[in-house]
Amino acid sequence: MSLRSSFGVITGTGREYVIESLFDSLTVSGHWNDDHTFHLDMIFANTTPATYVGSVVGSDQLDGAMTRNGDTAPHVAFFRQTQ
Repeated sequence: MSLRSSFGVITGTGREYVIESLFDSLTVSGHWNDDHTFHLDMIFANTTPATYVGSVVGSDQLDGAMTRNGDTAPHVAFFRQTQ
């Protein structure tokens, strides 16, 4: 997932992989909250949308809760990958 932030608005794109194979692509839109947390809406090209609410941990990690299809995973982390 690649994210950009400008004036409190977050946008981005990404890919979802299942067992190392590309499964779906997504676009991301969201915003920063006053308490320095964020809310992201993830719109997938071929599957149902999701929301991700969380915070930045250090400089390389997002940590939060993801809700999709009415189910919430309370601890989902994304880590920065170097190329």
